[in-house]
Amino acid sequence: FDGLDGRGSLQTSQLVLQDFPALEKLVDVTKLQFLDHPATRALSTAFQIREGRLHVEPFTVGLGKSALNVSGSNGLDQSLLYNLRLRVPRSELGGAANEAVASLLARAGNAGINLQAAPEIELAIQLGGTVKNPSVKVDAGSMVASTKKQAEQAVREAATQKLSAEA
Repeated sequence: FDGLDGRGSLQTSQLVLQDFPALEKLVDVTKLQFLDHPATRALSTAFQIREGRLHVEPFTVGLGKSALNVSGSNGLDQSLLYNLRLRVPRSELGGAANEAVASLLARAGNAGINLQAAPEIELAIQLGGTVKNPSVKVDAGSMVASTKKQAEQAVREAATQKLSAEA
């Protein structure tokens, strides 16, 4: 398949994913139940086929109140190499997802960050393996950095509001 080349685009007003092992594995790792059989809003992306792999141009799709940025490729051999960035409002995290987030932070050695101050969590996720046997890795370091930045912004905003109220 190395000699197969092409390009195209995909546009749809709605897409529902069911019985997709990669998403099932993502739900298992993140505990985010809204990813189980998600219905996406409109999406549009371009793709190229190079050297036996379908490469998608980065695109973002809405999943309820969350947003998923997707980039990467899959092979005609069904291999997966995708980078996902999932932004999830704290209000959308259930108990199991909060526990998973806390566990990731503990593994990163940064459990002292106040997640309650961050209005949303950003997860950097590597999706690999194959279509039938996917692997999912969540980059706790990027989540910690994103959460820390959001917490710092929330503290700055609260301080500004307090100073404004006192003036």
